[in-house]
Amino acid sequence: NKNTDGKIIEITLTTIKVLNWDNTISMLPSYTLVSETFINYRGIEDTGARRIQRSIKIDIKSIKYINKEMVDRLLFIPLIKNYLEELTEKINNNDSEAVITNSLIFIKYIEEYIKSKDFIRKDLTIMVRELQATEHGLPIEVYAYSSIISAIEFEQIQTNIFDHLIALLPEFELRIFQNPGQMIIDN
Repeated sequence: NKNTDGKIIEITLTTIKVLNWDNTISMLPSYTLVSETFINYRGIEDTGARRIQRSIKIDIKSIKYINKEMVDRLLFIPLIKNYLEELTEKINNNDSEAVITNSLIFIKYIEEYIKSKDFIRKDLTIMVRELQATEHGLPIEVYAYSSIISAIEFEQIQTNIFDHLIALLPEFELRIFQNPGQMIIDN
């Protein structure tokens, strides 16, 4: 049932009682478990991990090749300092691997930033990747697992991570995608 999202609190032969996250109670016929799809959140409790899978859509027009000046300017960021020093050496040696974009450096920063967080499960997948570009920009997706499973705290840490990443975009000379054709109406 699309209006049911919570924890099963009682199962009888004919009904399933679900305590929804908003504290309402849904009663479903038992056959729902075999006739409809549902999401089982039990894995979150069993593993002690909740998946972070969210993306930032980058304005494709802001992606560009980096140069030595940009690398030098970004050296102040401790999480990618070693990576940038290696990159500078490659640029100085005219290494073809040094042809890299600001979005790839941003991805490297995100990887290191996510790995540096105590609440990120290092024993589970940590991945930052570019998804297929769309008319809404280039999505850069963060895929990792948090040891914080409480819904409220989990949403707060996701918000903090993505607010930080969005605020840092200008340092990489990147912009978030915004659709200039859409009107925003304040009430």
